[in-house]
Amino acid sequence: MARTAIEPDAPAPGASVAASAAASKASAPGSQGESFDRRRKSAVIALVIAGVAVLFGTLLLMRSGETPTVTKPVTAEKTPPAATPPPRDAKPIVASRWESYTNIRYGVMIDYPADLFAIQPPPPDNAGREFTAAQAGARFFIYSHANALNFSVAELQAEDVLDIGDAAAVKQSGRDWYEIVAAKGAESILRRVLLNEGGTMVHRLEITYPKAAAAAFEPIVARMVKSFRVDPAIPEKAARDAEPRVPASPTQPASPPAQTGGLSYRHIDSIGLGLRLAGTKSKVGFAVDVPADWSMTQGADGDSLFFAGRHPGYGGEIVLAFIVEPRRAGDTLERKVEEQRAQLDAPSRKNVSQGAARIGLHPAILVAMPMGEFRKTFAYIEKDDHFYFVQLHAPTALYPKYAAVLERALSSIAFAE
Repeated sequence: MARTAIEPDAPAPGASVAASAAASKASAPGSQGESFDRRRKSAVIALVIAGVAVLFGTLLLMRSGETPTVTKPVTAEKTPPAATPPPRDAKPIVASRWESYTNIRYGVMIDYPADLFAIQPPPPDNAGREFTAAQAGARFFIYSHANALNFSVAELQAEDVLDIGDAAAVKQSGRDWYEIVAAKGAESILRRVLLNEGGTMVHRLEITYPKAAAAAFEPIVARMVKSFRVDPAIPEKAARDAEPRVPASPTQPASPPAQTGGLSYRHIDSIGLGLRLAGTKSKVGFAVDVPADWSMTQGADGDSLFFAGRHPGYGGEIVLAFIVEPRRAGDTLERKVEEQRAQLDAPSRKNVSQGAARIGLHPAILVAMPMGEFRKTFAYIEKDDHFYFVQLHAPTALYPKYAAVLERALSSIAFAE
């Protein structure tokens, strides 16, 4: 039987397989590590390439002038407040059409811009005129009256400063004129006053305009002031109206009085109304013009008469008082005024005006003073063995309107002889 010859150096059947498996087992760990290294290198390379691509893209954008857009949180934008519009009715201040106004009673003349100021109806006594510029908040008036108390330029100017109430007012004056430039609240006031007929007549111009419009108004006002004048050729002279009526007796009827300052007047007889003064040897009494619609009351002793009027919107009264007092031993006109001023605490008050005058052909002293929210103006008149005391009491704000009441009384008063 033939035997298969086995060569001693040949491997046994299955030995190669076993050896191959063993070799595979022996070499497996090394093959896995190499594969991981290859993958890591590939990732790093990819990241580098991506970074280079991003950098390259950014450079291209920057070169083309574009910048990356950054999205911000959306917030509500604040809208600035709109400027306050001017009033719809506000109009530019125009003064191109100038006209001349003449008061035919007193001969007062002024040039004014008729396209800015509208003339108002005349007062009953035709003593002046008012003009208004409603759209511009301005106005002016002219007014003439008798200088019943024979005040000087300085005294009249001091009175007007008190009326306006501006201690810092700028004042100028000459022999027969004066001017005041003052402020009151949001308004500027210019008051110019002329005296003529030997100082017996006073002619007033007052212009009021907003401080805020001063730049526009000042050249207009300057031209108006320059044109303000009195024409002496006007035949009706104011001195006739300034002369007081002196009846032979207060009981005699006087001619019907004209109106002054928009008020109607009546002529009264104090004796007929019951005025009396015990213990005096001379005849006591007077006739005078007083507002027609003012109520009258008499003092308890019969030596005084009070006339009271009311102003719309004011709860109190404007009072015109007449009091007669006997002369005591040592009494003088100056002493009576000092006593009255002391009673009113006037020596300690500022802006008190005092001056001598002749009223109803008799010596007198007139005093004007502020009293808080009120103003008093009184006159002491010396006659024979007694004194007459005449006073107007009114709120400061209303005093300019009712000052004519006292002026009318003092210029029309006539005493029993």
